[in-house]
Amino acid sequence: MATDLSICAPAIEGDCRQWEDAKAPLSAARTAVGALRLNRFEAGVFQLVVGPNNDVCDKMEDELGTAIEEADKIVEALTKSLAAYRNNEAETSDLIAGTFS
Repeated sequence: MATDLSICAPAIEGDCRQWEDAKAPLSAARTAVGALRLNRFEAGVFQLVVGPNNDVCDKMEDELGTAIEEADKIVEALTKSLAAYRNNEAETSDLIAGTFS
C-alpha cells in the first residue's frame, strides 16, 4: 500500500522559505559585526582591547559567513528532496511503505 506523500511538499516548501528568510538576518549580523572593528586611534586609552576585539570580529564574521553558506546548502538539499518527491512520489511511497512497515 503506497503512502501518500502529498503532505511533504508544503512542509518542505515551508522549510525552504524559513531557511531563505534566515539568511537576511545572518547577513545583517555579519555586517554589524564588521562595523565593531576598532583601530588604535578609535580605541584611544583602550588600545589593549583592539587586538582581541578585532579577533572576535573576525571569528564572528567567519562563523556567520559559514552559517549563510550552510543555509544555502540546506535549501539546496530540501529543494532536491522536493523534486524527488514530486518526480518519484509513487516509487518513493512504495519504498517508504516497504521500509517502515
